[in-house]
Parts: sequence; C-alpha cells; structure tokens
Amino acid sequence: MASHLADILHASSQDTTTHLQKTLTKSKSKCATSAKEEPQIPDPKLFTSLQPSSNHPNIGQCATHLALLEAFFHLRLNILKSSELDTVFNVQKVNKTIYKSKWRHSKRQPVKLRDPNWDEKRNIKWLLFLSIAVARFQVWAIKVNAEGIVTGTGQGMELYQLPPIDILMVWHAFLLNPLSFKKYCKDLQLVKLRRVLFPWPRIHKAINPRLSTFNYDLPIGASTWFRTTLNLKPDLFDTLKKASKLPVDSPLAKSLSNLAFCATQTTIEPTSPDSAPAIESLTIAEMASTPLFDSNLSLLTLLRTIPDFSSPSPLVSNVQRQSLFVDKMHRQLWIRSPSAHGTLSRAIDRYERFIKLFSLYPKTMLVPTLDIDLVWHTHQLSAEQYETYMRERTGRYINHDDTIQKNTLGNGMDRTANIWRVEFGEDYEGCRCWDCEVLKDELERDEEDVEKLVERVKSTVEYYRVVEIARRKGWEFLPLRE
Repeated sequence: MASHLADILHASSQDTTTHLQKTLTKSKSKCATSAKEEPQIPDPKLFTSLQPSSNHPNIGQCATHLALLEAFFHLRLNILKSSELDTVFNVQKVNKTIYKSKWRHSKRQPVKLRDPNWDEKRNIKWLLFLSIAVARFQVWAIKVNAEGIVTGTGQGMELYQLPPIDILMVWHAFLLNPLSFKKYCKDLQLVKLRRVLFPWPRIHKAINPRLSTFNYDLPIGASTWFRTTLNLKPDLFDTLKKASKLPVDSPLAKSLSNLAFCATQTTIEPTSPDSAPAIESLTIAEMASTPLFDSNLSLLTLLRTIPDFSSPSPLVSNVQRQSLFVDKMHRQLWIRSPSAHGTLSRAIDRYERFIKLFSLYPKTMLVPTLDIDLVWHTHQLSAEQYETYMRERTGRYINHDDTIQKNTLGNGMDRTANIWRVEFGEDYEGCRCWDCEVLKDELERDEEDVEKLVERVKSTVEYYRVVEIARRKGWEFLPLRE
C-alpha cells in the first residue's frame, strides 16, 4: 500500500512537490480549468441528510462535524501564528546574540540565536483568545435564551442565527461535558438553549469545504443580529488583529496588554500600580443586561467579566482538552478521504453497538475508539435529545468524561476491546487510515479479483492524496482523475 497521507504531508516541501509531479505524470492527470470542473471532495452527497431522522446522528451530521473541527483547527493555527496578536498581547522575542569565531576572520562575528521559548510564549495567545471567547459565549447564551432566536417546542428547538466561530467553539466543547452543561443551564435557567438541536444545516452552509482551511463565514443575518443585540463585533480574531493598530495608550490596547500580563504571572498580584489591570469586576449577568453602545467600549466592558488566571476557567479548559481531539481528526482527515461515506457509516453502526454495551455492562468504564468517539461527540451536541436517547437505551444518563488520565484510558481500552470481541466476535480497534478504509469499502463489494481490488485501492488513495497536496500547496485548480 502507498504511504499514509501524513507521511507525505509531513515531508519537506521539495519532496512533496517531487512526489506530486511524479504522480501527476504517472497517472496522466490534468488540472481542472475552472472551479466547476474540479473534483468535489468531500462529496456533496455526504451532506444530503442534515436534519435528525432519529435520535442518533446520521452521516451528514458527522461529516459536517468533521468540517467544523477543521475550521476550529485552522482558527487555532492562525491565532498562534498571528504577529498582530503578538503585538496586542505583548508577546516578544528575546533573541540572544553570541559572538563566534569564523574561518579566516580574526574578529568574532555576532550571531543571533532564535528565542528557544518563542513557541511556548506564543501559546499564551490561545489562552487569552479563549478567555475572551468564553466571556462572549456567556453573554451570548443568556441573550439567545431570552431574545427569541430559539424557536420550536420540546427537544426540537432550533437556533436560527449562528454564533461566531469563537462562541461556537466554546459551546461545542461545553456540550461535550454533558453533566456540566446541564447544571449550567439549570443554574442560569437556560431552558431553551439546552433543548436546542445543534444547527448542523446552518453550519454546513457557513463552511467552505473547497478551501484547505474550511473557512467559517457567519451569514449576514447572524452577523447583524450579533452586532445589534450584543453590540460586539462578530469576528473576535479580526477585532483583536485590528487592535494591534491602536495607540498603545488607548483604553482597549492597555486592557488587552494588562490581561496578557495577568495570564503570564505566577501570582496575579500586580507588582506596581502601573501594571495593575485597569478593569473592574463585572458579572456576566450584569453585562448581559447592560445597554452597550460603542463596540470597543463593549469589548472593554466584556474584559471586566474575565476572572483572574489563578485557577483555570472550566470553559477554557474544555476547549483546550478538545483541541487534542481536533488534532487527531485533522491527522486522520476523514472529511477528505475517498472512503468518507463508508468510514462514517461504519462508525455509526459501531457507535450503536457501543451504546448497547453500556446497558450490558453498567458498571464497566467503556472507552471509545476514535471513530466511535466522533459519533458520540456528534450525538452529545444536541444535549436534551442525547439525554433522552441514553435514558431510553441504557436506563441512565451517560456522561462523557474527557478528563480521565491516559493510563486509565489505556486499561479501559483493553477491557473494552475484550468485551467487544466477546459480544460481537470482531476486533475493536484496528487501523482507519485512508488505505484501510478504502480497502474495507472494496471488500464489502465482494470483488473476486484481488489484484484488481488492490490496484483500485492504490489508485484511488493516491489520487485523493494528490488532490489534497495540491489544495494545500495553493494550486489554482485541482487535478482531475481520468
């Protein structure tokens, strides 16, 4: 079989280009001459059904979830790489200069060394971005529940205005902690929000799958609602980038810099009056009920709701833990796989059997494989519907605990694999790379000629890899398959 996608994508730029050119020449492929002529990867048929046809996820919802996770992945990447946010949050390089003797030179020459802590320093931007996003989410949650953009009755309530991606990301991670989200909604009386079905159809329309970055574009109506109701700018990342152009002594620039100062201190006590954050405590409930006028003033007011960094915010921690899952899904890249439909179909079938084990083994900790976990996550995103389904199928509300330590998970995985083998007579884990998944598709078709089957698998996977590499390298149009 050909090497896995990751092997190619992690190769050097020169090696990748060489492989791409050789493969294109070998397969006699040609590139499309327009976007309409390009191969549609992922296949639009994946998203045919996005509305819930039953109380468990379908292929369209799982596929949209994969696309959303890609959007989250690239948002975090852009934040970490942003030089504008380096300025806003006062993240500075410290390049040490040393003097070395060079051949044929009697004098020592200055050599600048890269700041060894640069990557670690830049990680603070993600924490700060999430802290602001959490504050925005909390205001949004109260407003959404009160402002009438949730319609319907019972468990079928619909959110007809999407939130910005930072709020969607916080909400998404919160929903994957079902018991915590239920308590939060109960404490704040957010009855409507908890009954909302996750807005898969609207999310699908907001994400551009043709781009390698899966851009999330908030619809105009949703953007307008957000501006007028919360008086905040919808695009937090863009707002923070623009703040880098403000005078350093402007109120917003100073508040953002002070927020970064607090986050980087081992103790939150300011060392001098000049370095003290110029923001006062304000509760989320107070802000949600406060009439706001200027958008920069609104962000300043919002910053006052952010607690100190002496202990991690649970909602920030939720997103940080989910980033690990996002990274895993990005590495698998099932959304671009030639076997996306087959992979998701098998995952849903395996998830249903996984749920059956909860009723058969009520006192056993069961650990999902990556494909089952994707479907499980997709299911939990419609909170009240998920709880009803679990109580009907297992007799209890199954929490999803993503704080369990790795060694405990390892033991649980071994135990789950043994139970699976006993109950269903097949291996539990297995490889789910593109090659293996396409091979499963072909074997399900019961092809008798093994040589033809293998060649078809190799050809299909190779073509999809070539298309993905071309997409990531920014080719104007994608290669066609003969």
